[in-house]
Amino acid sequence: MIRVRLTKIFRRRFRKRITDQYLKQRFSQRLKLFTHNPHNRALNDHQFGGKLSGFRAFSITDDIRVIYHQDSPNKVSLVDVGTHLQVYVKSKRQLRP
Repeated sequence: MIRVRLTKIFRRRFRKRITDQYLKQRFSQRLKLFTHNPHNRALNDHQFGGKLSGFRAFSITDDIRVIYHQDSPNKVSLVDVGTHLQVYVKSKRQLRP
């Protein structure tokens, strides 16, 4: 099972961006799935290159993503959450694990 750490910026962005009850429930379901099997195809997990090299993402919905860093084989840090536009395009700064 994967251990998950929520970074300070992740918690702040989650509160600000994920306000709908459906999305909160969907996040809980997907996080549970991720902790038990991070390679489940339903998560659409993928790695990044370029500016986000070293980070990975999984999907909450078709448009909502969670960005994370693999700290060790059994531990990850969630670093960002939001729509595709919020986490990929508007996030010009370098993320930190």
